[in-house]
Amino acid sequence: MDRLPKAPPFPIGTRLRYTGTSDMAIIAPDQTRVPVLAAGLEVEITETRPGYCGTLRPVPGDWFDEEPPLDTTQDGYSVFYVDVPGAKPFGRIIWPANASEWERV
Repeated sequence: MDRLPKAPPFPIGTRLRYTGTSDMAIIAPDQTRVPVLAAGLEVEITETRPGYCGTLRPVPGDWFDEEPPLDTTQDGYSVFYVDVPGAKPFGRIIWPANASEWERV
C-alpha cells in the first residue's frame, strides 16, 4: 500500500483569492478571453473530492514500453467553477500542494 492521501485543501463554501503567479485563460464561444487562473481571481469552492490510497501494484493495460505504471495515491482536491459566456462553467482543481497559492477572503 502507498501513503495515505491528503484531504482536500478547502471545504465547500470557502471563498478564496488567487495569489500565485500563473495566468491562464480560455477563449469563450463569443471569442472573449475568460481568465480561469489569474492574480486576484476570487472563487468559491463548490465541490471536494476525496483522495485515493494506491496499492503500488502495476496498472493493468497494454503499455507500449512494456513497463506498466504503478497504482499510486491520489490526494483529495477542491473544485471551483468559472462562468464562461455561451458555454458551460469551466471547472478547476486545487490540489493540496497548491493550497499556498490561495488566501481565504
